[in-house]
Amino acid sequence: MPKRRKRRFRYTHLLIAYICFLAVTLFSLSPLLPKLTDFLSVMGLVGIFIGGALYVSAFTFSAGLLTLLLLAPSYNIFLVVIVASLGSLMSDYLIFRFVRDNLSGELFDIYRRFGGRHISKVLRLKAFSWVVPVLGAFIIASPLPDELGVSLMGVSKIKTVRFAVTVFLLDVISIFMVVAFSDLITRQIM
Repeated sequence: MPKRRKRRFRYTHLLIAYICFLAVTLFSLSPLLPKLTDFLSVMGLVGIFIGGALYVSAFTFSAGLLTLLLLAPSYNIFLVVIVASLGSLMSDYLIFRFVRDNLSGELFDIYRRFGGRHISKVLRLKAFSWVVPVLGAFIIASPLPDELGVSLMGVSKIKTVRFAVTVFLLDVISIFMVVAFSDLITRQIM
């Protein structure tokens, strides 16, 4: 008697991404977010690192920003920026690897099923190979959530080292502007 092959769910990573999206959305709406921010503010440099890691996501941005703004006055601004940027890089790298290693294959499978010949022609253009990473970098440097920019860079063929250096520098600039602006406002008020 021949063995039956188990049928495997084809879009496991898309399902995981969706469940994570829902979980983070529910967490961001819960009363636990302010408690997390209070907890992180007591942790010092570790709290700054975690605040930087939370700073990159649309759903945890407020907790990350609040943590950074609460802890920044207690430390040298450059130390805050470097430690928070390392935390941001860690989160961005995890998203990048997830998109590149797992999610992109499933997304392309869905794309092929719905007849993506026209988009394929655009994707093969030389200009597209540099536009996608540049657009991703622009989104990361902007106040928009990093997930979209990191996903664009993950789908592109950018090398991991180039991605890490680019994202780290963009995170340094972004976090420095936020912390410096907050410091400037605080000095003006006082």
